[in-house]
Amino acid sequence: MTKTVKTSNGPQVGRRSFLGMTAVAAGALAGGGRAVPALAQGKPGPRMANLERSPVVETALGRVQGTYDGTVYAFKGVPYAASTGGANRFQPPQARQPWQGIRDTVELGLRCAAPQSTAQAEYVVMDRREPAGEDCLCLNLWTNGLGKGKRPVMLWLHGGGYRVGSAGHTVYDGTNLAAKQDVVFVAANHRVNLWGYLHLSETGLGRFAESSNMGMLDIVAALEWIKANIAQFGGDPDNVTVIGQSGGGGKTSTLLGMPAAQGLYHRVVVMSGSEVRSQTKADAAETVERALAALNLNLNQAERLLDMPYYHLREKLGSGPYRYAPLMDGQTIPQHVFDPVAPAMSAGVPMLIGSTETEMTWNVQQHYDPLDEAALLDYARRALNASEAKTREVLSVYRKGRPDASNLDLYLILATDLSGFRTGTDIEAERKAALNKAPVYKYYFNWYSPADWGHLRSMHTMDIPFFLDNVEKARSLIGDGPELQGIADRISSAIVAFARTGDPNGGGRPKWDPFDARRRATMFLGDDMHQVDDPYREERLARMLV
Repeated sequence: MTKTVKTSNGPQVGRRSFLGMTAVAAGALAGGGRAVPALAQGKPGPRMANLERSPVVETALGRVQGTYDGTVYAFKGVPYAASTGGANRFQPPQARQPWQGIRDTVELGLRCAAPQSTAQAEYVVMDRREPAGEDCLCLNLWTNGLGKGKRPVMLWLHGGGYRVGSAGHTVYDGTNLAAKQDVVFVAANHRVNLWGYLHLSETGLGRFAESSNMGMLDIVAALEWIKANIAQFGGDPDNVTVIGQSGGGGKTSTLLGMPAAQGLYHRVVVMSGSEVRSQTKADAAETVERALAALNLNLNQAERLLDMPYYHLREKLGSGPYRYAPLMDGQTIPQHVFDPVAPAMSAGVPMLIGSTETEMTWNVQQHYDPLDEAALLDYARRALNASEAKTREVLSVYRKGRPDASNLDLYLILATDLSGFRTGTDIEAERKAALNKAPVYKYYFNWYSPADWGHLRSMHTMDIPFFLDNVEKARSLIGDGPELQGIADRISSAIVAFARTGDPNGGGRPKWDPFDARRRATMFLGDDMHQVDDPYREERLARMLV
């Protein structure tokens, strides 16, 4: 008999049919996929590229079978909702019909049909550039135990803003966290770009009345799948942490202000991303108007979007003067998430949040020419949008606080401090802590990579391999020094401790105190871990006076 781990949640009609399957049926074609061999008494099955077949797990939608490497079970491309094509295009995620047989979940599923990213870190190692399509609502999952369990669950939301990206990047692999930290790690694909954020609800057409924030509602659907099914993969549905970087940090932040998401997650980790203010209806309407004009359509012809090939829409609307971002529609997102205050609905959710020291060095357009005093003053004045005298004052403060930094480094740090990567996370930390309902833990990642002749410094995304314990998958990004694994061990164990309990302390690591607007305790993450109260205070105050 095939060993099957069964779910106790989900539609009973599907469950009864699955419970009645014989061993012969269990080896049938999986939802139109290729045949999957049955396992004898749940023992390892045929080896595939040094991997074994996992036992079969029964979910609310059907049976799935992944791989097993001797320690960790991996399931990739697991659907959590229906295809977003056809009549489902530009609609909230729809329930997927259960499949018969066993679905083969050994390879990545489709990513959202958005343009490919050209950002620097996607860059060197991360992006597999797997095929895209509209049947993209799927997730990848890693666990070191199946059946009923109480492991903390971490849901990863990928970066790429709200425009590009995939959960399939190599550095998003959850094998190490599952094996070493005993968590269930999930990475979900969801709609981005026009598919997730062309808010046709603003057209006034009845068919599109609910066509807003589709990409965010996809994430809610993934959380609902976790609630219903994660126990059979060894996870605790009552202990779910959402963690996201860059655009994933913005999506994580947005969840805090979505009524539909409340109760489906219990902690958040926000890395170099924020969503202080959502898009307004006027902005959304302007984007729709521009998009339709680019297709030579008027408002009353918007339904023609449903019949166009997805690749045609991607080519025409994937890039350009369109703002694809969450919309404050008054329903799915009732108000700006962190403006003027943090959302009260998620006041009791602990948060861990921060940024890297030189976020801006991720940009492929960044030059690394040495800066003389005149060039530094010119670059800094334009970044500050200030007078020459005021710029000199600010630079003198930065130089005093960072006496060993080069002129180029001073500029890169200042530019980062003025960017949304830093200001947004600072604002969210301050306003979330002001609710005084759950702790906020602030970090500042300042490890500098020796790779690429040291140009990358502590760039945007540089913290991901350490947070997710994947330094071996990011050698071209971070180098191969013997100290890297120790850094990753310290940082990833703190993040998992937070996911497990809402507190990153323990394990012999330096004490990490909650952040508040008075003391501003911040943990520096780099070659070592050390806490500083109100780091670079003088720089912060100098910027505020510009």
